[in-house]
Amino acid sequence: MKKINTLFRSRKFLFYFIVLCLSGCERYYDKPLCGEYFVNKSIKSGLLKNTPTYKYPNQQIIWYRCRAGETFSKENCFGNPLKIDYLEASAFAKDFSRASGRSWRLPTVQDAKVLIEKKCVNPAINTKVFPTVVSSNFWLESGDKKLGCTLNTYNGSTLCRADLSDKNFVLLVTDDY
Repeated sequence: MKKINTLFRSRKFLFYFIVLCLSGCERYYDKPLCGEYFVNKSIKSGLLKNTPTYKYPNQQIIWYRCRAGETFSKENCFGNPLKIDYLEASAFAKDFSRASGRSWRLPTVQDAKVLIEKKCVNPAINTKVFPTVVSSNFWLESGDKKLGCTLNTYNGSTLCRADLSDKNFVLLVTDDY
């Protein structure tokens, strides 16, 4: 009897495990790619005239539309995006601030929540605003000296347990407008 009970429990566990695994994956299948989702949508309301920046409605910060290492020209980003560690990302923001005359910084987890588009994935942000952003990890301000925060642009998840030596892309924001 004990053997039958154990066999029944293991089959029951296996059944629930398979159902859980399969149902967890389907949350992304119903969502279109953001590149397709935004094809017919306008971004003009947030564009700031003659600048490579964008301001989301009801947000007090401005986003630079290219990844660190890229420059903006003719509605697109050009150049070689940098994948750098957290200390290099912070230093890049300071250097970019000096060069532009405006105070730029890494976005916070709260800032990044505005980027997330829940209706699409890969990347889960508006690809018209950020034309060259790919599904990857991007540094966020963490305030921790041991672990960093990242935004995964595939699905918009954030994590504040990243190794500071990891190499990630960088987006910048400014409160100076």
